[in-house]
Amino acid sequence: MMGRERRPVRFPYEIRLKPSRLSVGLSAAIHMIAAFAFLRSSFPPFAVVVVVVIAALSQWSVMAAERRKQGMALTLQPDGSLNLMIPDGELHVLPRATSTDFGWGLWLHWEGSRHDGARRRTLRGAMMLVPDGVDGDAWRELRIWFRHVAKPALNAKTDVVEEGEERG
Repeated sequence: MMGRERRPVRFPYEIRLKPSRLSVGLSAAIHMIAAFAFLRSSFPPFAVVVVVVIAALSQWSVMAAERRKQGMALTLQPDGSLNLMIPDGELHVLPRATSTDFGWGLWLHWEGSRHDGARRRTLRGAMMLVPDGVDGDAWRELRIWFRHVAKPALNAKTDVVEEGEERG
């Protein structure tokens, strides 16, 4: 293989996140197509204006979510969990079974908890990660971790085998 020599991935592995122009661009294209379709439709003008405003607000929320990724980091753990560094502090979270690697993007659903005094709050979240939203070779490492560490750990936790049953 020509080019750079690949080094083995070692965990824990920290990945710095950054706003993704690809995510913002794809989202903008989808929102503009939807808005244009409604502008060209036979719906009443009031309904069209409402839908176009909702599309604009939705795009604004995508842009805000991408801006919030600045300064965030993920630390991939060898047990399939991860630490999510956010401005408020650090959360130890587990990927959920609904997380999916599309190849071009990783839809990461996570669940964790935070202790506020004597109270424990369950926190859930999701984020779309794409290659230009992470630094350097981190995209490769993230996908390797997800496929070979996180997914098998999730499957092991969700596999329930009754006593005496054989796995197929």
